Amino acid sequence: GRRYAEMLWTDSMGRSVIALAAVGAAWMAAVAPARAILIALFPLAFLAFIVNTAPASRYLNPALPFAAIYAAWGLARLADRFRAPRAALWAVVVAVAASPLAASVRTGSFFRTDDTRTLARHYIETNVPAGATVLVQPYSVPLIPSKESLVEALTRNVGGPSAASTKFQIQLGLEPYPAPAYRLIWLGRGGLDAEKIYVNPAELRGPDAIATLKQLGVTYIVLKRYNAVDPELSPLLAELSRRGRLVAEFTPFRAGLSAAELARVEPFLHNTDTRIDDALERPGPPLEIWQLDGPDS
Repeated sequence: GRRYAEMLWTDSMGRSVIALAAVGAAWMAAVAPARAILIALFPLAFLAFIVNTAPASRYLNPALPFAAIYAAWGLARLADRFRAPRAALWAVVVAVAASPLAASVRTGSFFRTDDTRTLARHYIETNVPAGATVLVQPYSVPLIPSKESLVEALTRNVGGPSAASTKFQIQLGLEPYPAPAYRLIWLGRGGLDAEKIYVNPAELRGPDAIATLKQLGVTYIVLKRYNAVDPELSPLLAELSRRGRLVAEFTPFRAGLSAAELARVEPFLHNTDTRIDDALERPGPPLEIWQLDGPDS
């Protein structure tokens, strides 16, 4: 509940509107309790439900119109109490709405900016040969698995395409098949997806990491990076820095940030409660694309 209260205050309609909503709700409860309770029934029931979920500011959206009603009612009552002229009332409305409106415009512009994963996908589809084997992580660049890659994974995991679900049989039957498509290997453990072949990060420790990837046919690697280095991936990164070639990287951060700012600000990932910091230029995690088929790898 406390986390949602913080989001309501900092990440919803602006602090001025929320403060007016609190005033309006308290005032209405004193002079028109039946009306105040009626308006509060849905948002209170809804908030009681979402407090049991992982916090995310978007979950507050259904409750915001009710806060706006309280705020408008409170502001109108204040105008009546002080006999403010209509022009003054509208001036206050515009002043109160200006900050959340500007924040809404900035947020909309941010979401219209290409995600780092979209940029990386465009780079790969432009520069990496179709059919190449690419090591990716879950929730990373949305590459299309080749038909051969899909058959290989289904054969390994469920015995073959004929034993696969209707979804994958329809996918395999697409004509023409989507292109460009790639043979995908997934970096992770415990993967239960029938269409994916996983390699455990524990298998990529030490000097044999590159050899293991080459045995799998991997020629390109797409890695997600965060504020802190994932200890599980440190050995692989060390080997890549020695024997791989960094061919492209994509960052969500604005240019010119200090190391301290980069360490402080978390990338914005959808389906999380991460705030859209002013240091961010676009959604998505930092991404690196490495090549393994160079002469020194």
